[in-house]
Amino acid sequence: MADISIVQTTDRILLISTNKRILPYGIAINKSDFSYSRYDGTTQKIPSEENVISTTNIQGCLIGVAPLLSGRYLIVADKTTVVAQIPGVSSTPNNIYRVDSVQLIPFHANQQSLITIPLYDEEQSYLEMLQWILQVKSFYFSFTTDITHTRQREITATAPDQRFFWNRNYVTDFQEVAKEWVVPLTMGFVKQSKFNYAGQDYRITLMSRRNHQRAGTRYYQRGADQKGNVANNVETEQIFESLSQKDTYTSFVQIRGSVPLLWSQFPNLAYKPRVKFYGSETVNQSAVRTHFSQLYDLYGDTTIVNLIDKKSDELKLGEAYEKGIAKLSHVKYIWFDFHAICKGMRYDKLSILMDMIKDDIQRDGFFMAKGGSPVQRQKGIVRTNCIDNLDRTNVVQTLVSKQQLVAQLTALAIDKKLLDSPQFDSIYKNMWADHADVISTQYSGTGALKNDYTRTGKRSTAGLIQDGENSLKRYYLNNFIDGFRQDAFDLFTGVYKVDAEQLRQPKHPMQLIWIAFVLLVALFIYTFILPSSTTILNSLIVFIVFWLVTLFITAKSMKKYNNLFVDKPFLVKPEETYRF
Repeated sequence: MADISIVQTTDRILLISTNKRILPYGIAINKSDFSYSRYDGTTQKIPSEENVISTTNIQGCLIGVAPLLSGRYLIVADKTTVVAQIPGVSSTPNNIYRVDSVQLIPFHANQQSLITIPLYDEEQSYLEMLQWILQVKSFYFSFTTDITHTRQREITATAPDQRFFWNRNYVTDFQEVAKEWVVPLTMGFVKQSKFNYAGQDYRITLMSRRNHQRAGTRYYQRGADQKGNVANNVETEQIFESLSQKDTYTSFVQIRGSVPLLWSQFPNLAYKPRVKFYGSETVNQSAVRTHFSQLYDLYGDTTIVNLIDKKSDELKLGEAYEKGIAKLSHVKYIWFDFHAICKGMRYDKLSILMDMIKDDIQRDGFFMAKGGSPVQRQKGIVRTNCIDNLDRTNVVQTLVSKQQLVAQLTALAIDKKLLDSPQFDSIYKNMWADHADVISTQYSGTGALKNDYTRTGKRSTAGLIQDGENSLKRYYLNNFIDGFRQDAFDLFTGVYKVDAEQLRQPKHPMQLIWIAFVLLVALFIYTFILPSSTTILNSLIVFIVFWLVTLFITAKSMKKYNNLFVDKPFLVKPEETYRF
């Protein structure tokens, strides 16, 4: 952990660390010309001629500097939690931290007072977005290892993996002057459990990294762009260690991502919005080809597991996908209609799918290090998707990972009976279920569906009820809240560039105020205008008929004028992604 003092003087901001092993020097930021230099002093040795305005002490890291409308803001993580220790290139344990809280510190205390009211209002919206996205407790970092890389990639990596380097735009000015302070931040999931079996200590870690390209919410980010980047693209790594064997561990990686065609499914109050395709067949095939070419360069051969339905819009999407990869080499395509085959909670039929890909999983292998040196590398990847790349996908990824874990234990000379021990079984299932909930919440706003199967190994009535509750929550969030969330993603990832000449006025009012207003008017009419009935029966009939008609008219009006109700992004229009 780095204890950092942030000292504001009249002319400079000084960042001073007390942990010289991690951060051997400080940083001085000149407020007038925004130049950066190393600072070798301490909080006690600040020149007397400098007027110290404030001192803030944190236990965290530097996230970067954000240029907004009134000026620049220093972004720091001020509260963090150690969530794991993972192996790496060095034999020193690598602590992984989760960001729990952040501060956005203006370079000048009064800088907002110097801008116009429209600029002030705009900037307040930006600050609210940055605070929201950075405090979802899904960002991770490490001072001693680059967590944008898998354990296999880290061995040869010379720079962070740009796909998972979420704060890259905010640390550019620090790269040359103070590279030790540049800590790659990645969004995703990290959980670790240590356990004992047959007198030996073991540790299992599950780590996911979300790609910042096409990052966003469930219905505002679907499919691919023309560069082959796909929505909800997550790399998941499972690390297993035998703690009695020093610096010896295995790592297995798989990925998920949206169907790599140009398509959308923008929210419009429908429970399932229709799929819309963009571009010519040539453009779409180019996106597919580019996407899988990138995957081959990164991971090797790809086994594609497509879990979408073979009916309605998902059928059209699946057929277009199948056509797009028909002439590609280095890929194997399996279309497994999850809902049809596992209908009636027959999740035991997933064994059919596992039989279809077991040879591919075995061929891909996994990464293994002994004594800190690589002895085996993973040579291929399983890429899983459903329509959302959440619920069905997580169920299958859990099974794929469990199957490969058998081979990992064999390589480590560990008894495979460990997998059947009650302690490990509980740890493993709950770890993957927690992973499902977090990855789902980042994209859809709620925990995962079908997660009772991942957590307990079987489907249940209680699980179905929970799925219904989460589905209703998703409907509400995706239609009435996600415009703000998408704006926050676009702002933080740099898709939207702050421009004082083109204000977007990103105010996101509660869209349901319209509905409340309509219902209040209806209540007023019912109470004060409709004639009262003389009998209880007539009153009941009037009550039922009136409110059924009111709800029907409200629903029809909402459908017709859905633009008034759906919360849409202001910063970047969703359709701009598909412009040619």
